[in-house]
Amino acid sequence: MNTRKSARAARPVARRAVLWAALLAISIVAAQPARAEGAVTATAKAATRAADASASDIPLDPPPPPAAPATGPASKADCDCTSPYRDYRAAETSDTRALFSAVAASDEAAFSAALGKVERPGDYALDGVPLLHALLTPAGKRGKHVYWDMPAQEAARLRQAYRDALPARTRMLQALLATRPALDDITYESRRPSLQLALLYGSPEMMDMLLAAGARPDQRGDENKTPLEFLLNRDFEFAVRMTYLPRLPDRQETTRMVLALLKAGAARPFAAIDEQADDATRRAFKDADGQPRKAADYLAWGPLVELTEGAEVVRALAATGTRPAYDDGASPLALAAYTGNAGATAALAEMGPRTTPDKAYGATGDLDLWLDAAQAAVVAGHGDIAAPLLRSGMPFDQRGPRNGADPAVFVRMQAEEQPIMNLAAAKGDTATLQRLLALGAPVDGDAGDAQGDTPLADAVRAGQTDAARALLAGGANPAAWRQGYERKSAIERAIEADNAALLRELLAATPREALQALLADSAHSPLALALRQPGRQGAAMLRLLADAGLDLKTLDADAIRQALENRDVAMATYLIEAGVPVNPAPAAATSNDAFDGKGVPPLLAAVISGQAAMVDLLLARGADPLGIAPDGRSALYWAIAGGDDAMLERLLRAGARMDDPRLPRAPTPHALLNAALLSGDMARVARVAQGSGQSAEAACLPPGGEYVLLDRPGYFAQLQAAGYRGAREDCARQEGGAAATPAVGVAARPATGGRATRHRGRRIAAREGNGRGPGRAARRARRHAAGRGHRAGPRRPGRSPAGHGRQRGCGRCAGTQPRLVGAGQRPATDAGVAGAAPGALRRRGRAVGAVFQSDAGMPGGAGLRGRVAGGRRRA
Repeated sequence: MNTRKSARAARPVARRAVLWAALLAISIVAAQPARAEGAVTATAKAATRAADASASDIPLDPPPPPAAPATGPASKADCDCTSPYRDYRAAETSDTRALFSAVAASDEAAFSAALGKVERPGDYALDGVPLLHALLTPAGKRGKHVYWDMPAQEAARLRQAYRDALPARTRMLQALLATRPALDDITYESRRPSLQLALLYGSPEMMDMLLAAGARPDQRGDENKTPLEFLLNRDFEFAVRMTYLPRLPDRQETTRMVLALLKAGAARPFAAIDEQADDATRRAFKDADGQPRKAADYLAWGPLVELTEGAEVVRALAATGTRPAYDDGASPLALAAYTGNAGATAALAEMGPRTTPDKAYGATGDLDLWLDAAQAAVVAGHGDIAAPLLRSGMPFDQRGPRNGADPAVFVRMQAEEQPIMNLAAAKGDTATLQRLLALGAPVDGDAGDAQGDTPLADAVRAGQTDAARALLAGGANPAAWRQGYERKSAIERAIEADNAALLRELLAATPREALQALLADSAHSPLALALRQPGRQGAAMLRLLADAGLDLKTLDADAIRQALENRDVAMATYLIEAGVPVNPAPAAATSNDAFDGKGVPPLLAAVISGQAAMVDLLLARGADPLGIAPDGRSALYWAIAGGDDAMLERLLRAGARMDDPRLPRAPTPHALLNAALLSGDMARVARVAQGSGQSAEAACLPPGGEYVLLDRPGYFAQLQAAGYRGAREDCARQEGGAAATPAVGVAARPATGGRATRHRGRRIAAREGNGRGPGRAARRARRHAAGRGHRAGPRRPGRSPAGHGRQRGCGRCAGTQPRLVGAGQRPATDAGVAGAAPGALRRRGRAVGAVFQSDAGMPGGAGLRGRVAGGRRRA
């Protein structure tokens, strides 16, 4: 791996790890104020070294020798060693408890009455929660969900209850502050001081009252964070989450509270990290020029522009001595634009810089921060914020917005990094597209970009008609496409979207030469896509392509077949009436893919899918009534096997003959006599035998035919009387051979028979002879068909450990794990089992009667198939 690139990608993670380790060390210092300065320094450095070790694979400058620990006692000048914890008096009297009851009920009158009866009411706590903290915390029931999972109605109800109680609680707070309570203290039960509670639950009026009463703007709580550090930190999100309330102060109110703290003299957030940083921390926070940066440069600006709004608060934070640092992830400027903070976006753009070295993996050169922020604004739907950031000469092929290592608290930038033209096109931002085109952005984007479509194709795929028209007006080429995986032209995207109206406009704007080249490209031909993809407007789009110059007579019968497979009757009718051949060419190429369908006649596809009207239309246009495919499947076969006498009569009236020499003859797979056995109708068997000139003795029972024998008592005896024995060697060879190719849309039924069929016949005949009908064999067959089999038994030598579990089949017969074949799946034969001879697999137990397919079964291949068998037999 490239060590330099690895280090570049991991550096921001390591930098933040060092920062938070230092912050953790500072909190440990505050929690144990009695330690000596040497112990404090050692603790901070140990935590920082632990974070630095987690990123030991990052090539940094060699560390200096460890410094000797300090030995002198800690002084007030070095750290604030005053503990914020305080012991409060328990509210045990009726008067003190009345105060807390009035707070819980937001009862202003009761609170005022009880307040006059208690001397120094701020010194009391109920269950460890001081009266001031109880008053700053919302009363009433909490929600059942955290804020991100909270239903809108529940959030609205809780927020309205908070708003309704806020005026009374504000007046109650004013009355309490007149008694001069402690403002900067915490307890072990209530570990956030008053200003942090105001940021979490309160209002700007409450914040102003607390600061006016003497609350220190840098008061620290249990985690040794100042109010600003508590807010500009992801721990604030955790605090909101644990309230089981929605976010209560809105963006405007939070802005006013932050401004109040800064105007009251709040220090630069995270300054303690800078003051107590060791060499490793200082090395981690250097900019591209090697100059040291402050911790707030990396930690404070992203949350600030997310949680507040406007330029005033940005300038107020900058006045504390910090400037935003631009790293590999989402920049503060991009976050401001993404969150719709227009004032902060303008202020940050004025502060600069305009560009920064691009530190993304594999990147070279500079990243245009203004363009990156404009991309973030477009993604979020803030085109008005993007417009002032755009300039001519920008690298419009720059991909953005960058969103790695997102420093925000609540917001996660959901955006795919793309050029701004593509982002604006997919978003439907017509105004931004027009401004970009006026500034000289290429209308078709970067031709060498293999990671995305053209802007026009993205607009079409997103259904942005106005944006597509703006690009067409700017000269976009609808036939242009990029080299790359799954890259398509705008014309193809319109067909995918089934948007005939937009396709008409695209074709009208496409140069004729470009369209002809696109139609001739087999990989990107819109015609092939229109035929392959079912849609409600397929015929309309085909007409549009024909009007644009497509010669439909160059198509063959496969086009009609594809339309019929998609059940697009309108398209199939249009193709037939346009003169497309209804029969495949005599030398039509076939595919090795059993499900491709090349060379399959449209008539066969119509018969299989039961589209009688299309069958009539095809026959009227000269379709061969046999509808025979290269592998021997025919329209007659499927009509007979499915018991569709009306379809059969259609075909016979059109000239189909059961003794046509082109048809397979029994016992060959797809012979008409085999299909007649599967129909379960002796009259049909006799008719087909007479029409084909073969007796029932020549037939092979297709797979699944045992169900017909079991479900129709007496049917097998009638077959025997007609000469059927199921003991032909030809059937046995077919059973051991390859499975037949499945028909279009329907599972194939390869022929079978032979020894296994003979055993089936004996067992079924025995059932019928005693008058009990299918009896236990049928019940067992139905159990397997429903996915319920034998209980799992002990493993036997040479057999699979799998039992007869649900949807697993009889796994004890071979070293495979067969699965139950359902509707539309391929049955398979025994040839997929290594070393298995035709009819050689055996079962222990009674009749199984289900068809299974092993995982090795593939089109044209074979797998394990269970058979109806009886008695206790050995291989």
